[in-house]
Amino acid sequence: MVKSPDDATILVYIPEKTDVELYNPQGYEYSAQWFNPVTNEYFDAEINQYSFDKIEKSDEETGVQTILTIQKVSKKITFTHNFENDMLIILKKK
Repeated sequence: MVKSPDDATILVYIPEKTDVELYNPQGYEYSAQWFNPVTNEYFDAEINQYSFDKIEKSDEETGVQTILTIQKVSKKITFTHNFENDMLIILKKK
């Protein structure tokens, strides 16, 4: 893995099929692309970079309970390499 000093670009070489977890301590949001070095092609990559918090609230007068789900950028980025050959993933800060 290599990254720019400002974390704007991250490049990860993955030699075989595996699940990958990267730590994202600043909580930046990224877009991602796969690069296939065998065919010299780029593909959109699906990454998981969000976590969800549930907040429960009750109205004391009516007794109605409300559950809110809040999506936020996680401190971890996960994705799966499931290609037949080695690949690179390129993450760009949004």
